[in-house]
Amino acid sequence: MFRVIANTTVVVENGIDVVVETETRLVEAKETHMVVAPMEAVDMAEAVGIASLIEGYGQANILLPKALVCWNNRVFTPNDTYDANRRLILSYLPSNVTAQNGLNYNSSIGQEPNRIYATGMCIPGSDLVECSECIRTTSDALIQRCQNRTEAYAWPHDPTLCYVRYSNTSFLGSLDLNPRANLTNGANVTSDLTEFRKIWEDLAVRMIDAASTSNSTPSSSDNYYTANTAALNPFQEIYALMQCTPDLSSSDCKTCLRESVRHYRDRRCCNTRQGTRVWRPSCYFRMEMYTFSKASFVNFSSASPPPHADDQGSKINNGKFSN
Repeated sequence: MFRVIANTTVVVENGIDVVVETETRLVEAKETHMVVAPMEAVDMAEAVGIASLIEGYGQANILLPKALVCWNNRVFTPNDTYDANRRLILSYLPSNVTAQNGLNYNSSIGQEPNRIYATGMCIPGSDLVECSECIRTTSDALIQRCQNRTEAYAWPHDPTLCYVRYSNTSFLGSLDLNPRANLTNGANVTSDLTEFRKIWEDLAVRMIDAASTSNSTPSSSDNYYTANTAALNPFQEIYALMQCTPDLSSSDCKTCLRESVRHYRDRRCCNTRQGTRVWRPSCYFRMEMYTFSKASFVNFSSASPPPHADDQGSKINNGKFSN
């Protein structure tokens, strides 16, 4: 349910109130288990949307539109050994990511209980300078905003789409669906909704199948990645991007993306909106009516028809994705 008051958008979802105040640029959540950090540079188009974290993970911080998500499984003291290791591993992440042909890097440093694990990644085709800048600014933001949080991740979208995550426990190969954050474009679809849903659902099925198919370079960011477009009408296109972390199994990647698409598709408040972003620790999904993140979008309309639903890993029953 949305209530718009002047320049403030209020979203009520599962009993949680999340408020965006565009003039003060603050996000505030009225739940004790959810704390949302001050926002940086939010344009008016994005301010109409809202991110929400509805799973209880102790305390969690969200910074939008970059969606920095921080949560606790153990609190550390700023400037202690864990914090020093965190700062060190994140400081090397930009150069280590861009040194890899696949623009993906995983590492860990320190001894228990102060060992820290970190990963960084940029989407395929990213400019090396822009990739490095994205990783650097995101790492800096995580250090500043998540001052005593042992776990955090982010999927910033500018100047390219990149990913940074750190934790005091190893997460490689682990499917982590939560904490989840989402941002929905406030504008409604202006074309025929029935046609929009038909085209969008066909695109989503194709993309989940394509993105969750492992390729010959499993450690590269182009493993479990796809960016596609489909014509909505002669004057408008749907653009979508899906990315899983390369360490997942194919089935886990498919699960993560399916849950993210379902989150948009099944929400009555938002499934007629022109765009959405869903962030999870293990995958990213975005759909808009315009290009973004300097991604190269491939048109699925010129490809072969999708396989029969019984042969696909994903299919839609009554508007819902299922196995």
